[in-house]
Amino acid sequence: MERNFRLTFDTNMVVRNYNLDLHYGGGSKFIVPPGTCIMEVKYNSFIPQWAIKIIQTNDCVQFKMSKFAKGLEKTRSLSII
Repeated sequence: MERNFRLTFDTNMVVRNYNLDLHYGGGSKFIVPPGTCIMEVKYNSFIPQWAIKIIQTNDCVQFKMSKFAKGLEKTRSLSII
């Protein structure tokens, strides 16, 4: 059973601290270097075997990061309001 497992991929993660309307488009500052792909793995009790094989086959490195906090760091702002 894989109810509490999620695997997502993020690329071109950008941030802005102006015009916060989501219809405006993307930001101007990259949170991670352009071309970097972040594989986000979220689970409660276990990772399915097929996902473990993907992680092992691609020599993935575990790294903990808050996208929100990294965005604040990139904009050098403590408030986005």
